[in-house]
Amino acid sequence: MTSDRTRAALADGLRGALAGRPLLLVGGMARAHATRARTLRELGLGPMWILASGAGGDPPEDIPWDVLPAGHAPDALPWERFTELPPELGRQLEAWDPKRRAAVICPEGPPYTTVQGRSVLGVIPPEWVQLECKGDVDAWFDRAEVPRLPSQVLPIHHPDLWAASQSLDQGEGVVWSGVDRSARPAGGARLVRRVRTQQEAHATRHFLRDHVQEVRLARFVEGIPWGVNAFVFPDGVAVGPLVEMVVLRDGPRFAFVGMATFWRPPAEAEHAIRALVRAVGEALSANLGYRGAFTVDGVLGSDGPWPTEINSRTGGALPGLELQEPALACAVVSRLLRAGADLGVSAAAYEAWMAQVAERAPRGFGRMVVEHPFEGDRSWPARWVEDRYVWASDDEPAELVIWAHAMQPGGFVRVVPDPERTPVGPSIAPRLLAGLRLAAERLDFEVPGSEVARDITSDVTRTA
Repeated sequence: MTSDRTRAALADGLRGALAGRPLLLVGGMARAHATRARTLRELGLGPMWILASGAGGDPPEDIPWDVLPAGHAPDALPWERFTELPPELGRQLEAWDPKRRAAVICPEGPPYTTVQGRSVLGVIPPEWVQLECKGDVDAWFDRAEVPRLPSQVLPIHHPDLWAASQSLDQGEGVVWSGVDRSARPAGGARLVRRVRTQQEAHATRHFLRDHVQEVRLARFVEGIPWGVNAFVFPDGVAVGPLVEMVVLRDGPRFAFVGMATFWRPPAEAEHAIRALVRAVGEALSANLGYRGAFTVDGVLGSDGPWPTEINSRTGGALPGLELQEPALACAVVSRLLRAGADLGVSAAAYEAWMAQVAERAPRGFGRMVVEHPFEGDRSWPARWVEDRYVWASDDEPAELVIWAHAMQPGGFVRVVPDPERTPVGPSIAPRLLAGLRLAAERLDFEVPGSEVARDITSDVTRTA
């Protein structure tokens, strides 16, 4: 099926699944929802209303939207702030959707379940969320029969943690990952540390014991972190493009700060990564009846690709794919697959369409949430000089754009390389780190690391 035929078939499937229902797009940035809402509106769906955490850039002028007030439920987690709306917004929603028939579409990372008494479309079951638990992930890699790193999961108070860590160390340290069994995604490498010395082991145990009861140990692998988004359809697995995950290092700490598709590993390595992601998806389908999006993250070391985690949700690279081709409707497709909708598109056709879109132009971004708020949304251009970004004048071509967005609460910083002026092949990490450093000079925040991963592969040519 060609991409045009796939596009037409998916459009029919989306109409069949959502026709006659109001569409309430909740959470995240209004700007990101606006592209999705316009795509659905072009299919004759709606009416639409966006209820967001922030504007995220130029607010949509053609779609109704609102932002939660800063003072609403200040002690709640970000997604919990939408469960019960402020009185005025609540009254507006009841007037807009008096029969409570709206399809509520939310970002998949946070565990949204209801918004003002309305169930979220395609809620991720708790047993699927549990796939993200570091203590169980190796069992799923074994079920999928894919190679994985030797590991141990031990109680955080185990007396021989340091000895166990030493037994796995092959000279570059061991990664200690907190095992969170709360069925709530942690994300951002917040509970992950690299341990090389007994002093680091003591400090890491002290940090993790305030958050978790168990820790997973696996040897540290030098190389580029990667992630692949995929979708489980009723007839198979659609594997998306390979994404470089940009993770900064600060001693034992890691911080996830961005992703991009500029990096090109050797062709055989990319083939191996895609094969293991497909195998994981097939295992999830066979054992759990899994449907919708998932991601597998890992690292490409000198001895091949090693998977490290599974996420039962769309990954952060998919919004970029949707910006290139809004008709893919990745987030909505995932939600509807989870809800059991027949979308009339095969896994193979959807995979081929994603591949075509990804090949048109690589994209990427760095991002950080900061504690202090910004006033409105602003942007500044920058250009690349030798090994760093510098501010660009108005008459110079921008090779990077730095954005500062107002959020509730805090602020949001993005650094976005120009796809036409960024080299394809090498890791994007040094450029994103340079962009964040430049942004920090103007916006007064601290970049959470000064070191990036080393690409241990020498072949950086474009893969076929």
